[in-house]
Formats: sequence, C-alpha cells, structure tokens
Amino acid sequence: METLGIIVTIANLVLLPASNVITWFFTRKKRKNDFLKELQTSVDILSVANTNYMNQIIELRNEILQNDQNSNKLLLKLQEENNALKEQLRKLNVEVQDLNEQLKNVKTITKSK
Repeated sequence: METLGIIVTIANLVLLPASNVITWFFTRKKRKNDFLKELQTSVDILSVANTNYMNQIIELRNEILQNDQNSNKLLLKLQEENNALKEQLRKLNVEVQDLNEQLKNVKTITKSK
C-alpha cells in the first residue's frame, strides 16, 4: 500500500508538470494561429480599403482630365472670340479716324439772325 502511495505521488509529480507543458505548448500554438488570423483579417480589410481609395483616385484623375479638356476648349473659344472682337475694334477705329478726317474738311455752319 505504501508503494502504491509512492507511485501515485511520483506519477503526480511527473505527469502534472508534463501535462502542463503539453497544454501550454498547444495553447501557445492556438494563440499564434489566432494572432495570424487576426493579422490576415486586418490585411484583407486594408486591402479592400486600399482598392476603394485607388478606384476613387482613378475616378478623380479622369474627372480632372475631362475638366482640363473642357477648359482648353473653352479657352480656345474665348481666344477666338477675343480675336474677333479685337478685329472689329480695329475696323471701328479705322472708321472713326476716317470720319474724323472728313469732319476736318467740313466747315461749321452757323445760322445768322
């Protein structure tokens, strides 16, 4: 009976630490796997967010290019209109000069009483 008590005591002294080590080893592996799953989830979320931001950037760049093209067309139209107005102003100035020359030759007519 005494040997049975000694065997049980020795078994408890050996098996208890051994089972603790085995439990610690497997829970450590599980914790690492859980951590890796969390990291992968974070990477996936960031990847989706990055894709959305890149799509928004592409849309904005296309919009900017379209606006630049529209601005260039409008600028060309305004330049043409400006040139036409300058030409019209030049013609009117020539006409005014001609009329002023004609007025120099006209004598003032006064009415006498």
